This record gives sequence, C-alpha cells and structure tokens, in this order.
Amino acid sequence: MHKFLSVVVFAFLVLFASGCGNKAYVQGKVHYPDGSPVSAGRVRFTAGDKSYSCKIASDGSYRIGSYRDGDGIPPGTYKISITGAYVFMDPPPGEPYPVSVQLVAKKYTDPGTSGIVCDTTASKNFDIAVEKPGPDDYPVYGPDNP
Repeated sequence: MHKFLSVVVFAFLVLFASGCGNKAYVQGKVHYPDGSPVSAGRVRFTAGDKSYSCKIASDGSYRIGSYRDGDGIPPGTYKISITGAYVFMDPPPGEPYPVSVQLVAKKYTDPGTSGIVCDTTASKNFDIAVEKPGPDDYPVYGPDNP
C-alpha cells in the first residue's frame, strides 16, 4: 500500500510539474518612438483562436498572462494588438460628456494590421513601440462631419 501511494504521489507531481513548466513569461513596456509610455489600454497576444491580454500600467509596463496578468502564456508565435488605449478628457465648454482621446494609431488595434509579432518559445522582455494616432485614424463625428 505504501509503495502504491508513493507511485501515485510521484505521478501526480510529475504531471503537475510538467504542466507548470510549459509557460512563457513575457513583459515589457508599450511606448512611443520618443520613449514616452502609452499610459492605458491592454496588450493582446493572439495565435489562431487563442488570445491572451493584460492591462497596460500607467508607466507603459505590461506582463502577459493566460488566466491573470503575469501568470504566463503557452509558448508560440503571437500577433500583438493594443486595445482600449484611450483616456477621458474634460468635456469641452457647453458639452455634457467627457471626450475620449485615443492613444495609439488605429492599425495597432487589430492583430492583423499591427505588424507586431512576438515569439514566446522562451520567457523574455518584449518592448512594443507604437505610433500616436494621425488625423485620419479616428474621425470626429458631429453636426459638421456626419
């Protein structure tokens, strides 16, 4: 009985350890070409039908995870996008609602157009440089521009 229990415990430990070791830990900073940080949003790593995301901290740092920020993701090659990267500004005079200001160019919001790829076969630091939005990225709609 003691030998059987030892074998079961050993098998459990081997299975548990093999499942825990199959993750890549990726962290870095999302920044503009001048080095200033993107201060909000989420970094999304996408491979096929699998997608993992994490919050971008106010200093631009991120740490990707599969179940929670920082717990690692399966090794692979991922296309990267930046989502939800906007901040709210005070409303203009006479307007009741705050205005959202986008922080990154529109091409970075889609993994198919961002042009950013990360190979996570090993844990690494991976900084992501993005451009600020241009005038045609997010048109402003209103009475003069329907």
